[in-house]
Amino acid sequence: MDEGAALGTSAYGGGHQVEQYRPHCADFCQHVTVEPLEITDLIAQPPVHQAAAAVRGPKVTLSVATVAAIALLDALFSGYRAAQGRTGRLSSLRRDALAHLRGACVWALLIMVPLGAGHVWLEPHSVKRAFDAMAMVLTPYALVTLAAILAWCVLSWRVRYLAMALVLGPMTLLRPAACIAAVIAVWLATKDPWTTAACLVLACCQLAVEPVVGRSMPPQNW
Repeated sequence: MDEGAALGTSAYGGGHQVEQYRPHCADFCQHVTVEPLEITDLIAQPPVHQAAAAVRGPKVTLSVATVAAIALLDALFSGYRAAQGRTGRLSSLRRDALAHLRGACVWALLIMVPLGAGHVWLEPHSVKRAFDAMAMVLTPYALVTLAAILAWCVLSWRVRYLAMALVLGPMTLLRPAACIAAVIAVWLATKDPWTTAACLVLACCQLAVEPVVGRSMPPQNW
């Protein structure tokens, strides 16, 4: 008897006990199958913290980009309207560029805190549905406004004033209604009071850009 067998028999109290349990072990091993773990499985599965970050992080979808572009353009035009409303001087390229830049800066400062709070507290799927709903409401409004602005820029002065009187003027007056309609669409799409409240705060910040820009600088500085 070799050394291993001697140790086995001494541990179980005798060779007949080892022979007694051997058929049961063989039957157990026949019914148990262990799938081999491939190295590709370990590579394909990201770590837990990376998966959680991917779920929580925002995804720049088409609706998000559309709403962001509409809001930024509205802020630029708000700065321009505020500058034109504060002085009667002739148009200046430098003054108009500064007005657009001021509108964009004020807009960024106003929405910074609501966007940060929404990124931390709101659910990503609810935010996605909210942006989809806002894009459905705001895109037609923005397309009509941009078409009128394009006509004002490239066509004759008669068409310019016609586009301003028939389209740009009414569309400017309808800005609050468009923002309220977007908030209502968010509520209907999400049924989430917190997401709707966040969109309402963003809408108020968007509407506050023009008065803030208009009051931030006296007329003689433009």
